[in-house]
Amino acid sequence: MTSTKSRPTFAELPLNPNDPPYSAWGLWGADDEVGTLDLLDESTVTRAANARRHTREFSHNVYEHSTELIAIDDELHFNMQKSSQADGLRHFAYQKSDLCYNAKSKDNIQNSGSLTLGIQQWHGNGLVTGRGILIHYWAYAKRHDKVYDATGGTSITYDELMGRVAEQSQLSKQIIEVRRGDILLIRSGFTNKYVELSDDQEGELTTHNAPQDMWDGSRRENAAVPLGERGGHGGSLIGWLGCPIGELLWLEHLARACGDHKKWTFFLTSTPLNVPGGVSNPAKMIAIL
Repeated sequence: MTSTKSRPTFAELPLNPNDPPYSAWGLWGADDEVGTLDLLDESTVTRAANARRHTREFSHNVYEHSTELIAIDDELHFNMQKSSQADGLRHFAYQKSDLCYNAKSKDNIQNSGSLTLGIQQWHGNGLVTGRGILIHYWAYAKRHDKVYDATGGTSITYDELMGRVAEQSQLSKQIIEVRRGDILLIRSGFTNKYVELSDDQEGELTTHNAPQDMWDGSRRENAAVPLGERGGHGGSLIGWLGCPIGELLWLEHLARACGDHKKWTFFLTSTPLNVPGGVSNPAKMIAIL
């Protein structure tokens, strides 16, 4: 485990001059295959479990479900990239060198039977369990009259996210401190708009993100894994920094409950599929207030 004090700033990356710019390869060891999930240690999970206050659970998943009539059985059909998901560390390679997180080669990962950076590693690491924080950016944009199009490529800055955390602290009358190992759920309004788009409109979407602010912010304020309705850039977060990302999370019911209770922190758990060599995973996330 790398302590907060020993974590380099974004400007100090990469750790090895031969690695891609701003990559954190080797930070958790040359053989590490889970990246920032290393932050979800026993003390972090215990602290998250002790923060529960209400007995309400919320799922963030959306699936296509069909039932066959011939036998008592059912079938699920879904593309990982078209529904609530968590992308693992073999999902995106550094394009210039075809190297994935921690200098694992794309060719090696694509070899038949390769388990490198597979999501099965998440099971050996204790799954994905910790304290979640909902950052209701959509409400922030409305409150500050920001011209904002959730699917139009409008950028969201780190300072704006932390500004919304400060507002939620005032509303809850309790300081929300973003800590090491926290899992950030960013409600941008993207999913609401996305489900209404045509196929042509989907193809026109662009992504804006601030990996430097996320990295330096997590170093300074001990945050960990940013997840949301739409994840950050695969190369900078997954491939370079070793940070799994969640996308297309359905946060409507959770956001409403957080607003009702004036509480935006909760115990969050996700049980990934134990698929050797798996690339992505249905989110399978549950938030317990």
